[in-house]
Amino acid sequence: MKRSIATVAAAFVVALAIGVIAVAINDWFGSSDLVPFAVYCVPFALLAAPATAIAFRLTTRLPVWLATAFAFIAGLLFGWLGTYAVALFLGPWFGTMSVPMLQVWCIAAAFVFSADVLLRRALSSRGVAVGLIVLALLSVFASAGFRPALSLSSGNQHLTVFYFRHHPGDGELNISDPDKVLDPADIAILKQTGLRGTLESRGISASNSTKWPRAKALIIFTPPLTTGASLPQPKHCTIAYLQEGSSFRRVPADAPTFLRQMHIQHKSGGWDFTVEHSSGARSGGSLSP
Repeated sequence: MKRSIATVAAAFVVALAIGVIAVAINDWFGSSDLVPFAVYCVPFALLAAPATAIAFRLTTRLPVWLATAFAFIAGLLFGWLGTYAVALFLGPWFGTMSVPMLQVWCIAAAFVFSADVLLRRALSSRGVAVGLIVLALLSVFASAGFRPALSLSSGNQHLTVFYFRHHPGDGELNISDPDKVLDPADIAILKQTGLRGTLESRGISASNSTKWPRAKALIIFTPPLTTGASLPQPKHCTIAYLQEGSSFRRVPADAPTFLRQMHIQHKSGGWDFTVEHSSGARSGGSLSP
């Protein structure tokens, strides 16, 4: 009974602490969500105790290091299931939660599950201390790599879209970059289009919540634009899309792309640009080609 209470307390404190740290790293954006997050951590911690006991019983015949690794993975799965359950309960409101619950609960459960097995199985206090330090470091590295790994597995990326209008001329291509955000590789790709004259910047937009991996789409309009288009999204790279009549040419032509699209659509009052997300959602806004 005492061990179960200790496990519940540890799961709650660790999860809440990781949640607070995650919000603090994000300049305390969404700090008001810490209170409801703490409330959700109560059932998370209560369920963690029996789940941890099950993980311990399933690993009693394994060497202690292998049992600890198994418990760490089981904790990741428990955190994912817990987050999925809350997402089903909250519905669309779950998307407004600023605390990265999936990351926090997966890492917290992984540490608590594996630490519990280690504490029960270790033969010496020194072994326990060393093991807990290793688990803490592993949890830190897992937390740092959690979102990039999740983005890679789900096909998510941070996509930045640059819009340009081409003004023909005889001189070498001059590229307007008022925000100074284009890097030399971007400029080199724009020059690979073979255009001469001037590229006038018509704005920048970005989509998706992850910071890595990143991709850029450089869309060049050669007025007038009379019909909409659907362009495949660049896959972790930079691609220029040059309007040629009613279609767009990709530069480089062999650059990797996703199946999901970027849509240019004509609507009453002007043009819209929308991006398909890996989650199935869409985002976008008005466009002035």
